[in-house]
Amino acid sequence: MAVPVISFAAVDELVTALKAGGVRSCSTNPAELNLPGVLVELAGVSFELLDGAILTTRVTLIAPSVGITQVHALLAEMLSQVAAVIDPDDGTVTATTRALGEQSTPMPALQLTHSIPINPESE
Repeated sequence: MAVPVISFAAVDELVTALKAGGVRSCSTNPAELNLPGVLVELAGVSFELLDGAILTTRVTLIAPSVGITQVHALLAEMLSQVAAVIDPDDGTVTATTRALGEQSTPMPALQLTHSIPINPESE
């Protein structure tokens, strides 16, 4: 199977769409994220038989540790904004924690995956 030439521009386009959907801070770069915010990362690529590909993104909604009631409110608001733009791949959103740097404390977070089909001819 020949591997198609693709780009990862769709990941940046997802960030743009999430910002347009109301997410105040959204980035592919953890260093650029202001909390509360959404981090979008490339999680994988699978190639299809007809020379297309599917990019799998990991979308992590991260809140600062400011008390459980406020954390829940912040995560719920971001989840509503994200869900208005994309659907989780399997309908699952998982509670987790996420550190943003080597020395940072893990923050409360929700995480989902979202797949984006890519047609190399349209890239």
